Amino acid sequence: MNIVDIPPILANTLIKQLLPRGESRQLEFKRVSGKMVGKALETVCAFANTAGGMLVLGLADLKEFQGPARLFGVEENAEAVDELQRKLQTEFLPGIDGLKLRRISCVLNNGPSKDEQAMSDAACAAQPACALHCQRWHLPPAGCRQPHDECQ
Repeated sequence: MNIVDIPPILANTLIKQLLPRGESRQLEFKRVSGKMVGKALETVCAFANTAGGMLVLGLADLKEFQGPARLFGVEENAEAVDELQRKLQTEFLPGIDGLKLRRISCVLNNGPSKDEQAMSDAACAAQPACALHCQRWHLPPAGCRQPHDECQ
């Protein structure tokens, strides 16, 4: 599963739109912690079995932090992000069609990352948020082993 980088101009717009928003049925935020992987898989499963949604990693919940202070980034626990990426491909049977990983570049709440300090502001390349977009998908009926319209 490839991660697509969102261009910086679009990333800035997206971050500005996400920062003031709270969670909803189709939008969730997860700070990247040790327990994040299991909770993120549950969220993706819920999105897959309803109308779809977007899970944003590296962005704290609005109840805990406000504005740019919400931006913690996926570097906070890169191993957990790698584990989630692996499990997204192996934990769901059948697999989830339409799952997309996108990296959103911006400045973290604690200032520029080490890599950014060596770059100009115009070439900022931090990776604080990874947005998972999940399209609508339904589980097959219990005991179903054959592909047919009801299970597709």
